[in-house]
Amino acid sequence: MSLRLTLGGLVTSALVMSVILTLSPLRKATGGQDVEIGHWSWHEATPSRDLVWTKCYDDKFECARLDVPMDWQNPSETDRVILGVMKLPAKTRGYSVPPLFINPGGPGGSGIKSLQTMGSEIQTVAGDYHDVISWDPRGIGVSTPRVDCWGTSQKRQMWSFQQTPAADERPGLIYDAYSRAIAYSGACESTMNETRLLNHLSTASSARDLLDLVEKTGHEKLRYWGFSYGTVLAGVFASMYPDRIDRMISDGNVDLGGWFTLDHTDFLHDADNILNVFDEACHNAGPSKCALWAASADAIRDRRANVLQSLKEHPVILPAHSTESGSELPLVITYSDVQRYVRVAIYKPLVHAEDIARVFAGVENGNGLPFFESRKAIEGDSSPLSELFCSVDDTPAMEPLETGFEVDAFPAIMCSDVGDSYKSVAQAAQYLEKLREASRWTGAASLMFRLPCAGRTVESSWRHVPDLQTKQATSHPILFLNNLYDNVTPIYGARLNSAHFDGSVVLQQNSLGHCSFAGPSTCTAKHVQQYLKKGVLPAEGSQCDQDHDLFQKPSEDEIMAQDELSSALWRLSQASRDGFPAAHWPDARYM
Repeated sequence: MSLRLTLGGLVTSALVMSVILTLSPLRKATGGQDVEIGHWSWHEATPSRDLVWTKCYDDKFECARLDVPMDWQNPSETDRVILGVMKLPAKTRGYSVPPLFINPGGPGGSGIKSLQTMGSEIQTVAGDYHDVISWDPRGIGVSTPRVDCWGTSQKRQMWSFQQTPAADERPGLIYDAYSRAIAYSGACESTMNETRLLNHLSTASSARDLLDLVEKTGHEKLRYWGFSYGTVLAGVFASMYPDRIDRMISDGNVDLGGWFTLDHTDFLHDADNILNVFDEACHNAGPSKCALWAASADAIRDRRANVLQSLKEHPVILPAHSTESGSELPLVITYSDVQRYVRVAIYKPLVHAEDIARVFAGVENGNGLPFFESRKAIEGDSSPLSELFCSVDDTPAMEPLETGFEVDAFPAIMCSDVGDSYKSVAQAAQYLEKLREASRWTGAASLMFRLPCAGRTVESSWRHVPDLQTKQATSHPILFLNNLYDNVTPIYGARLNSAHFDGSVVLQQNSLGHCSFAGPSTCTAKHVQQYLKKGVLPAEGSQCDQDHDLFQKPSEDEIMAQDELSSALWRLSQASRDGFPAAHWPDARYM
């Protein structure tokens, strides 16, 4: 059965609002200064108010550190932000086009890490006549100062050990989660007080940074591909500078109206639809491919539900130092652990479908090893706990640090845009119930998307909220891409945003997960190429199918036989958590 037919039977017509999500890794100390790759360090790039490029990372890329005002509305010579910027030069020369800027999302995602990891594939999809440029937005990674709420990795790890379970594991946990959010906000503002950075982290400030970056490349207009939160940056930029757009692709669209308000819970609208498709695809795949197979899709759903219910009373224990896992400590696998795992895994269902089935089947039989292995693969961190906790070196917030995701930047930037916070536990409890109504399977595990705004007192000096009641013309119409079932940015967000920008078009990709690369589609890629090269938008109402269905991964021989474009799309869909796009998630361990 094709995915398109499977999805077609599950489409609903309810209005949705969306929110962004990008994933967040376990923070690792890096030995005092930024990580060096190819014997090159960001300290070798001198900050400048122009883009002064220097060869970096085995000369494959060019890097620069751009000096911009911390406060664009009241620039000073003393309060400055240094942006880390990186370029992958075009392979085919002679085209007079602006560089393609990419933003991987977050907020908090590193454009530097994304370009290192998947820049060549992005260039193949977009057209190799592009210079591809990305940057670590203010507060993130190699851009300084960074948002760091703890100052040391030891404090961060000690905080993570106090993790609150998912709020629906048992009654009363919302009170713990709310108090934890208040404590986190206070610690962050206290630690960051001296830098004044928290006052200047809004998307408006980042949009102004982006305009400066464009101008410093010698161009007047922006060519851009933004993913997840990168679509918020796109919408704000287009609203502030509508005559400065050469091409703009908005992929995995956050509902702008929902982003700038506290009451946005429908971002989970399609999460359960993904799991409905999973159940049906598992049944159709058969027991040889799906370890959770049962006589019907409903029976598979019931098995998942029974596993979760059982875990509330009987967590599964994986012994320490077992031959298979090598875990240093016993692992107690709880309801909350599995709920959070599922929430993350459905960002890329094509990648993780088999693992989801193995995890549930294993836990059902009292075997925690599949969960341990799958979570470790997603988190991408095999460091011993002793190494993570006992590292003695840390990178100060004023120094560049290579990281896939700046954990503390997610709430700091998000809350700068919201401009308010949850002022009572009753408000937080109402938010939790709305999340649970939106998604049975991931609602409570998604509480930390907005709850970290509770207790925030530092206000942004500059907020720009797009006027979504007025249709706005841009110098070139925008292309909105969205999966039919995106677990955190439903397609209705793309349609709402598109309705605000004159001449724009929504291209629906009939696939599952977050952003178009979660399910490779050569059809979508060809539309992107036509748009970037000729400015031609797909016809209104256009749809594209993905190239592969759940439980139907191609063999290694089939992958090797693919053409360059299909191969690049496949690699993008399989990218690790430090890949591209949006490979990180907010987690209660940190907030």
